[in-house]
Amino acid sequence: MTSAKRILRAPLMLLVLICLLGGKKVGETQFDPALLDVKDGDVVFQHLPGKLGAVISDVTDSPLTHCGMIVHHNGEPHVIEAIGPVRYISLKKWLKQGDKGHFSQLRLKSVTDEQIAAAVKEAESLLGMPYDFQYELDDKKIYCSELVYKAYLRGAEIEVGEKEALGDLNWRNHETFIRFLAGGELPLERQMVTPVAIARNPRFKLMYSTFPARKDEPRYDVESLAGKWRGDYTIKDLVPVTATMEFDTRGKFVSGDIHLGDGTKVAIREMQIESFKAQREFRGRLRDSRDIDTDVEARIRDEGRRITGTWRDDHGHRGVFSFEKQSDEAR
Repeated sequence: MTSAKRILRAPLMLLVLICLLGGKKVGETQFDPALLDVKDGDVVFQHLPGKLGAVISDVTDSPLTHCGMIVHHNGEPHVIEAIGPVRYISLKKWLKQGDKGHFSQLRLKSVTDEQIAAAVKEAESLLGMPYDFQYELDDKKIYCSELVYKAYLRGAEIEVGEKEALGDLNWRNHETFIRFLAGGELPLERQMVTPVAIARNPRFKLMYSTFPARKDEPRYDVESLAGKWRGDYTIKDLVPVTATMEFDTRGKFVSGDIHLGDGTKVAIREMQIESFKAQREFRGRLRDSRDIDTDVEARIRDEGRRITGTWRDDHGHRGVFSFEKQSDEAR
């Protein structure tokens, strides 16, 4: 590359970086990261404000436009991310950089500690690599979801995202901007791994999300609780526990159990939920066989297949939960 071209390219890349990071975060949500139980290898997602984030969101039909991998660095939870040169950023700061503070946290369902360690090591080997504005899967530069994809593929031999050609995505409304990023080309055959391609991989389970419901998400009556639910009930610094709950056809609690990390099973004796109509959020209170009372704030999401929320018990413990409705086959 000639000196003149370098001089012209430098402000161009600066302009693109401004597009990546620019934009105002309106009404930022203040979420306490102490509520989360994060493990090395977890993948976190957010939406970055600015032109580039808006284009990625529209092209992929998803608010998930940026992602990174959780690692513990100097004893504290950090995210390794490609946003400019690959870097560490504390989880606390990372949560604040997303639009309105919204985020999602996902975790692989079946993976060994050795595989996680290998994936983290691979991700850390990419520190300092430049950001790839052309979104190619080569090893010269790297973008956010490419980092997560390659870390798991090369470190743990796990493919966590499906490759898609740009031409198969919703690119048509953004041809001018795409050509700008690609130096005039329109690389419709280019294969890429998008953040949402990783998020929708069935290998992952949703640990928590603060993203609001999509505009087409229905509102629910209490009868939507009918059926059996199973999921994680996380307590910071402790092994997440599994809980199951069952509701009758009217949405009234029938039974439930909390399965602790040491193998102990604690029965849920009662759960009180006020009847609701045309809502996505509700509150409840449960008491288990240890006579511990717990208040929950919950949200029904994903076409009624998942309930997420926060909890706090009368012993001062608190955390988040994510339950999935079980199919007849799963029961």
